[in-house]
Amino acid sequence: MKLNVERANRLKDVAKQVAEINNIPFENFLSHSRKFELVRLRAMAFNVLYMKHNAKLTEIGKIFKRHHSTIIHGLKTHNSFMETDASYLSDYMLTLAQVEEKKQVTSRDKAIEVLQEIESFTTIGKKIMYVEKLIESYEHKSINCDNGSQS
Repeated sequence: MKLNVERANRLKDVAKQVAEINNIPFENFLSHSRKFELVRLRAMAFNVLYMKHNAKLTEIGKIFKRHHSTIIHGLKTHNSFMETDASYLSDYMLTLAQVEEKKQVTSRDKAIEVLQEIESFTTIGKKIMYVEKLIESYEHKSINCDNGSQS
């Protein structure tokens, strides 16, 4: 359960970064206002969380206090903006670059990701195979365990 709380906090921090990068108070971001600029930025944040941070629709919904179907609509809105609005595309790419720049992956984050991956497997056999591959890659020095990065 603690892993889920930490994950939720990390995802919320990413949403706050998107708001901050675009000079919008996070409280406004969470409001139910339908002002074009807020709709646009929410769609951007939904996509960053969903596509780049593997957030589930319900996780994004909890952050923004919205139903998962609203998140689906926001993702479709994002795709539409990407196809038709050059300024949105530019803003999105700048926002994404800044969010990714601030993203620092620590060994703890890597460990949490591994544990979440293992939790998703339904059988002990799949879990064992996953851990065996991790050990094998460590033995072949493809994972540097000193700083949590892969080589």
